[in-house]
Amino acid sequence: MAEHAPGTIAEGFLAASTEGAAVLVREAGGDRWVHDRVNGPYADLVGADDPATLSGVPLRNHVDEADRDRVRAALQGVAEASRPDPGAADDAWEWAVSLRTAGGERVEVTLSAAPAGDRVVVTVREVGRSDHAVVEAAIDGIDDVFFVVDEDGDYVRYNDAIERSLGWTDREVDGRDPSSFIAGNRDPDCWEDLADDEPVVVDLLDVDGNRVPYEYRGWTVTDENGDRYRVGVGRQMAEREERERLLASLHEATDAIQRATTDQEVYRWAVEAATEILDWPVVGCWRHDRAAAELVPVAGHEATRRRFGEGDEEWEIFREGDPGVLELGDRPDIDEGTVGVLFPLGDHGALGAAAPEAEEYADEAFDTLAILAAHVETALARIEREREFRRSKERYRTLVENAPVPIVILDGDATIRYCNAATADYLDADSPGELIGEDGGSFVHPEDRGPAVETVRRTVEQDKVAPPAELRFGDEGDRVAVAAVAPVVFEGEPAAQVVVNDVTDRKEREHLLAALHETTDVIQRARTPQEACRRGVEAAHEILGWDHTACWLHDPERGALVPATGHNAGDLEFAEGDPEWEIFRAGEPDTIDVNEAHPDTESDIGRAMMFPLGDHGVIGAADPGADEYADEDFDTLAILAAHVETALDRIEREREVRRERDRFTTLFESIPEPVVHAEFDGDDPIVRNVNSAFERTFGHDAEEVVGEDIDEYVVPEDTEAQEGAREINRLGRNLSEIDREVRRLAADGERDFLFRSLPFDDEAEPVESIGIYVDITERKERERERQRQRDELATLNRINELLLNTTRVLSDAPSRSDVEETVCERLADSDFYRFAWIGERDVDGERVVPRASAGEGEGFLDDLADDGVVPGKGPGGRALRSGEVQVVEDVAEVPEFEPWRSAAEERGFRSAAAVPLVHGDAVYGLLVVYADSPAAFSEREQDGFRTLGETVGFVLNAIGNRKLLVADTVTELEFTVESHDAFLAKASAELDCTVALDGYTVHEDENSLLYVSVEGASPAALAGMIDRFEGLADARVLSETENGGRVELDSTGRSSIRTALDAGAAVTEAVATNGTTHLTVEVPQSVDARGVVDRIASLLDRAELVATRDLDRPVRTAADLRESLEERLTERRLMALRTAYLSGYFEWPREATAEEVADSMGITSATLHNHLRKSQKELMSVVFDAGPVGSDRA
Repeated sequence: MAEHAPGTIAEGFLAASTEGAAVLVREAGGDRWVHDRVNGPYADLVGADDPATLSGVPLRNHVDEADRDRVRAALQGVAEASRPDPGAADDAWEWAVSLRTAGGERVEVTLSAAPAGDRVVVTVREVGRSDHAVVEAAIDGIDDVFFVVDEDGDYVRYNDAIERSLGWTDREVDGRDPSSFIAGNRDPDCWEDLADDEPVVVDLLDVDGNRVPYEYRGWTVTDENGDRYRVGVGRQMAEREERERLLASLHEATDAIQRATTDQEVYRWAVEAATEILDWPVVGCWRHDRAAAELVPVAGHEATRRRFGEGDEEWEIFREGDPGVLELGDRPDIDEGTVGVLFPLGDHGALGAAAPEAEEYADEAFDTLAILAAHVETALARIEREREFRRSKERYRTLVENAPVPIVILDGDATIRYCNAATADYLDADSPGELIGEDGGSFVHPEDRGPAVETVRRTVEQDKVAPPAELRFGDEGDRVAVAAVAPVVFEGEPAAQVVVNDVTDRKEREHLLAALHETTDVIQRARTPQEACRRGVEAAHEILGWDHTACWLHDPERGALVPATGHNAGDLEFAEGDPEWEIFRAGEPDTIDVNEAHPDTESDIGRAMMFPLGDHGVIGAADPGADEYADEDFDTLAILAAHVETALDRIEREREVRRERDRFTTLFESIPEPVVHAEFDGDDPIVRNVNSAFERTFGHDAEEVVGEDIDEYVVPEDTEAQEGAREINRLGRNLSEIDREVRRLAADGERDFLFRSLPFDDEAEPVESIGIYVDITERKERERERQRQRDELATLNRINELLLNTTRVLSDAPSRSDVEETVCERLADSDFYRFAWIGERDVDGERVVPRASAGEGEGFLDDLADDGVVPGKGPGGRALRSGEVQVVEDVAEVPEFEPWRSAAEERGFRSAAAVPLVHGDAVYGLLVVYADSPAAFSEREQDGFRTLGETVGFVLNAIGNRKLLVADTVTELEFTVESHDAFLAKASAELDCTVALDGYTVHEDENSLLYVSVEGASPAALAGMIDRFEGLADARVLSETENGGRVELDSTGRSSIRTALDAGAAVTEAVATNGTTHLTVEVPQSVDARGVVDRIASLLDRAELVATRDLDRPVRTAADLRESLEERLTERRLMALRTAYLSGYFEWPREATAEEVADSMGITSATLHNHLRKSQKELMSVVFDAGPVGSDRA
């Protein structure tokens, strides 16, 4: 069976990926990872001109130095199939990493990794890249036909599968009625007939006008504008029809193979079936020639006409018994590079096949050949068994037909079923066939007829040998014979074998017949092979009166006939080459000259008779000095040999039955699962035995259930279980094997079992079966739990997708109201929630003012509100106060929901979630969502809403900051802070100076850089105080004057500046004198000023709001900035700045060097750098001196 190497998988991944992808290998003897192969997008991302140039280049060369050790450790973990990084996502090996391009540019990417044998496959995706291209590529890359049709029946979107599968180009498809592609259809509304998610089979027309069957599924979608579209996906049915054809052909072939009656017919069918099903021209079968130890060709393609023996690869595959793959390119009549497969057929031979120019085979072709080979092996084994049975039967028939005395087989009514030629002669018939079907009793004298028929009937019924009886034959009774009647099985039916010995003229044979009869009974009572041989030899010695009689048994391990017992037989063994061995192997009696055959032995035996005993051995007798033997002596020994062979057959069968019974008993008790041995009384399974595991599991002792219907003890009373048990019983009664899952009453309650029942197919009544119960309760519970989790996860994924899609559109919302309306509409339009609304706290902080709502909650807020304001109680109030999501699992059960329960139940609301809209410490409002089922908000779902609340808070904060920067009207809040604990206040008090905040920058890690000026004290003294304040990490003196200077402070704690920014405000002034700080904050009108006041008051002790003012700020245009800049710069500096900008000096990488710009202006490089530095300083002054003292982000 073909296997795919990891390298093949990795290369296929590179070719298929639309993202940057690379295959990495570990450097020999080290722990560095180097590029093996990369695709084009990966090379483009790291700035390589050709993907091939990256082969062998270490990955670390393109990973930022700060990330190298983490990436190396992560890849090591992937290679070992373990979790590589505690920071990685729970469901994927994925990290955020900084890469460096060939030009030194830093690129932020998401790196994902997966093991591929001894390699690791990685994909890199640039952060912020749109998924649209990936989705489009995925749609065009799928094999199924995909299309979207609008309400007018025109194409909105279709993928490349239309051209790949049907041949239509984009030009031919565009503008064409989609319904025209359906064979025999011109209805433009035909796509509406595709029921949602129901498959429909249609014939599509390819570019040549041919019909191509497709199975289509369709569904309707509606966009945000209410426009409806029809989406369809079609899959070709040719592949399914091909599989159905393959299965039908395989079924027909295996049926024909199982009906075959000869080996050659089986081989021929196998070759024809493999050739037709697989359409492979090179197919052949080989027969195992045991004598020659070779595989001999018996059927197939000309290229398969070759023998295989020791040393050939085909012979080794046959001998090992497992299918193998062969390189056939060097064989005559075989195309170069062709690979063949060979399947052993047990000990019978082999089946092989190959396709021209095939280097590997699909699993489907390999499995088809495997199934075919299994059926061929089964058929050959059956034919061999049937052939052996016929040979055994023929040997017996030959012995009987050649017997000189009449031998007759009669059924229980004394009707003749079979007789030999001697019988026809004795009864004056022309042939034995003339007597078949005749009443055997009619040939007996009327006075002896009744007892004779009764003897036959009793022998058949009782299966016991009857005593010899003297009978008269013919109406006159002029012929007298002694009849020996013994039970036999003829053609599968009980019968009686009658051996007739005429004693009219040969009274002397009475003793012989009596002895033979007695010997038959004695031999048949033997229990061991040695005992059967001993009794046969003793009988021959007694009846024939010869001193030399013996028996040899076949020893398969030694390959010889070894002495079992005898009179004057010596200890001779016979093997290959001895005449005794040849008689045994041929299966035909004969005489041999012992002295000639074994000249090294001192013997006077002369010629001896040898009779084979089937596969068991031989029996021999000799009268010393006799050159030939009378027919009656030959026949006597033949009969004795037949009885000894029969006894040996019976002993072997009984031994095998005992072994099987012992194995069954041992297995029955040793099986750890509960086992029931039952027999059917009608359709009722009556217990014959149970094992100890049954007693432990079901709590019933064997004495309790034996003889009872097992279903009454273990089958639950519910209708489904009872009907299932009755069906199982009907199948078992009909000898069907059963393998199904059931529920049964165990000692500890109902449990799940896998019930397997194997009937005894011995054509006997009553039918018996063995039933095994495998406890699968824990597995079923795990399956049910997994199914529940899968259902929950599927729902959660859909909810997360809803929340994610809602989050994605927020960044484009221009205002707070747009954000709030979008969130409510998205949630309410989904299948999960009925109603959503957003509100903000009232100025008093105790109530909530609704701002937006959507869904099936008309009038609900009116019922809740008091003068348009919702009381800030219940889960909503808790969410605002705690900043955490609050959930009401069931509105009918939670007491605190009582004021709103009636209004909620009227609208079908059963559960609710209150989500605070937060960013940092600021709470921007409250989102409340209602669902129509209890407990609709799981823990994971709450996590999703928590993320949504933080995202909305972040967006509202950003909108507030944006409005603060561009607002022409703001609210100014002035505070005095009497606390001496703050740094500015403490420094002003201890140094007896004035400390003012000149500006600040706040970084994403929440650290801040504060720029302060000090008047009346040394800036070094101010910097020396930072060790006494926990939130300050470092200080740097920027400048120093006679009366003060400027200092840069590195703040690592939560400051009033960050608090104001998170609330959507900005600090415009902060001055501390004599331990008192005066703080001024600007707030845009769209931001909750009360919330800003509360946040600052909670952070700064003894902070008091002393003034509130509404200010109008002039709007500065780009022209104002340019005018201000031109006023500050000399003409020469402005020219240098403009020339550098237009020549690309500020691009990355630079399009012009400083020297080139300087040359174009006719100045030196040093002069250019001086102009640019001073120009840039003036430009920064124009920008940063025009607004508040700091900026919200670095």
